[in-house]
Amino acid sequence: LDPRHTQSGYVELPLVELGIEPELPFQIHELLSGARYIWNGARNFVELNPATVPAQIFRVRRRVRTEREFEYFL
Repeated sequence: LDPRHTQSGYVELPLVELGIEPELPFQIHELLSGARYIWNGARNFVELNPATVPAQIFRVRRRVRTEREFEYFL
């Protein structure tokens, strides 16, 4: 962690080991901010900014739900 400068780069996840099919999208839940992202592929961009986002902790969700899977969908 760099307390003075923004740092960015790519995170590469071992999708097969996580039980994720490489060609399908999956959800990332960033636990500190509560943000959710849809990622595609093993390699994805991340950025840490000491003023706004000094760290990130990701929870990987294998399956992405569609709007049709929720009970309120008409």
